[in-house]
Amino acid sequence: MKFIVDGAVKGCVGLVGMEGLLRNEADEVKISFSKPIGVTDSLTAEILAVKEAFKVFTASKWKENHSLLIESGVSNVVKWVLNSKLMP
Repeated sequence: MKFIVDGAVKGCVGLVGMEGLLRNEADEVKISFSKPIGVTDSLTAEILAVKEAFKVFTASKWKENHSLLIESGVSNVVKWVLNSKLMP
């Protein structure tokens, strides 16, 4: 299963939203989410979108017998998830 996540912000810091799509191996959308976050920056929005994807997946029926791949457009977020010591 693959979660494609995105956090979007207007300007450097502004109103932020996040969204994600969980797709199976046949590229079918199984779960989606979209919600406002508030005022923050784009990197925080991406981190919150990744966190939400983990929460949604661990609450799903697929957690028992599927692996999860998270796809984010910001490479720093992926690095920070893998090693929190790199996070500012």
